[in-house]
Amino acid sequence: YYNPVALIEQIQNLRDAKRFLGNMKADFEITQGLVAGVNLGYIRDDYENFYFEPSTVRGGTSSGYGKREYGNVESKILETTLTYTKTLDGGHSINAVAGYSFQEDRKDGLGAQGREPLSDYVQSFNIKTFNDVTVGDIWSYYETNRLISFFGRVVYNYNNKYYATATLRRDGSSRFGANHKWGWFPSGSLAWNLKQEAFLSDISEVSMLKLRAGFGISGNQEIGNYHSLGVVSIDGTTVNFETGETAVRFSQSYNDNPDLKWEENAEVNIGVDFGLYSNKLSGSIEYYYKQTYDLLAQYAVPVPPNISSSTWANAGSILNQGVELNVDYFAINNGNFTWKTSVTFAKNMQKVLSLSSDGFEWTEGDKKAGWLSGRGLVGDQNWTQLIEEGYQLGTFYMPEYAGLSADGKFLFWTAAGGVTRNVEDAERRVVGTALPDFEMGWSNYFTFFNNFDASITFRGVYGNDVLNVTRMVFENPTILPSLNTLSSVQDEITRGLDDAPKVNSYYLEDGSFIRLDNIVIGYNIGINENQYIQKLRVYFSSNNLYTLTGYTGIDPETSYDGKEFGLDMYNVYPKTRTFTFGIQVTF
Repeated sequence: YYNPVALIEQIQNLRDAKRFLGNMKADFEITQGLVAGVNLGYIRDDYENFYFEPSTVRGGTSSGYGKREYGNVESKILETTLTYTKTLDGGHSINAVAGYSFQEDRKDGLGAQGREPLSDYVQSFNIKTFNDVTVGDIWSYYETNRLISFFGRVVYNYNNKYYATATLRRDGSSRFGANHKWGWFPSGSLAWNLKQEAFLSDISEVSMLKLRAGFGISGNQEIGNYHSLGVVSIDGTTVNFETGETAVRFSQSYNDNPDLKWEENAEVNIGVDFGLYSNKLSGSIEYYYKQTYDLLAQYAVPVPPNISSSTWANAGSILNQGVELNVDYFAINNGNFTWKTSVTFAKNMQKVLSLSSDGFEWTEGDKKAGWLSGRGLVGDQNWTQLIEEGYQLGTFYMPEYAGLSADGKFLFWTAAGGVTRNVEDAERRVVGTALPDFEMGWSNYFTFFNNFDASITFRGVYGNDVLNVTRMVFENPTILPSLNTLSSVQDEITRGLDDAPKVNSYYLEDGSFIRLDNIVIGYNIGINENQYIQKLRVYFSSNNLYTLTGYTGIDPETSYDGKEFGLDMYNVYPKTRTFTFGIQVTF
């Protein structure tokens, strides 16, 4: 909406950052097979940010604004281990590890901001030259968290035929309530190398065949700090009833919960690893079943009896299950030419099993996800996804597009089977999902005459939907001619559209794609009896060369993290296409 050249040239946006990483590791062999180890780590990030925009940069709609802030992040890590390795008579061997780890993270910083600068020349270097600095424009923070672990693992191997692994962790996190800071996380696995059995040892076609199965429980603590406590924060200003002066007002952000505990993931996996014809054909196939329970989230609670209307708690569970396949094949392998090809395949099926437990339950408002923002998108109808039991995350739940009216207005299907132009009266339906049906990869590696080498990699995703919010907002013909639009708005005008943006399935697109991810071509220059150079190679490589897709936005690929995804809301930065020429020299 504003002049992009002015935004670039006139806005000050500087960041100065420094990072230090230190690590020291030592091992001491106490006796044969028994080794003690210690690992120390230290990381520190310091940064300063300067931001300033004059009042002229946004067409006179701003009084000018500046902000300056400083912060640092520090992490201290200690890990000690005791490792015992023993090979026994009869083909038995044992490897055992016991250990303790400690990690403390700290974040602190300060900042200030203001409006109405006296001079654009000073920019954000001196905030006191701003006329408008109010309560909340100056801030500082300090927070820490600790993670402590005791762990042990035993690996048993009999004659390279039978394998067994057992692991036990006890992890404690300062982020959880007083009653549940610690959690137990066991895991175990078994493997059977069938090739070592007599019934397969003489079958030359089978070079490797292994069956394996595993089970494990892991924990998740990534919710931020202090959520088990009744944190109090600034909530604007008020009038002191005793003095009549302005005073800072505080409110409790959420209630304390001493029972806040680890979110847990329990997973079972079963797999087969195989190799045929001297491993000319090899690969693996694996099935997994993973249930995430005691989900960490913020839940609405009544006031009273609670002080705050929000509490961080554990409730609900999600199921993921699927298969992963990997196949490698040496298609050609002779003196002048080799070709190895690899194919990967992954399919995941997801379902929300529960959204409540122990007095905490997702409200109807909590279940609404994928909220949109933008010019013309106002009101409480601008949510696009539903989190509900029996559905997977990323399920699009919107009014279904039914065409245009004679005067160019959107029409939507109703529950009765008719149509309406009022989006509030439309029936919301499941119209798509942001999760793909499956993902695939295909890689090829070549050598020619021992001098040339090349590789090419493709990757594909099929069956995911992307809501093109960028098109929804910028294909709006009603903002012409005063505001920018996409050039495709002409197509909308041609088909008769004359309506502001409305949430509906018309802007939901198939996000399937095939991408040429990487290509490398290299040449090894022969070095004969050179006392200085052992190897000399020149190469060319390129990433993100081409994408085949029917999606009309910048990039069909979105992440699958969090509870809502699959939205292209003018925030997708296109992947960089790179071309690299290089020389590798080994002395």
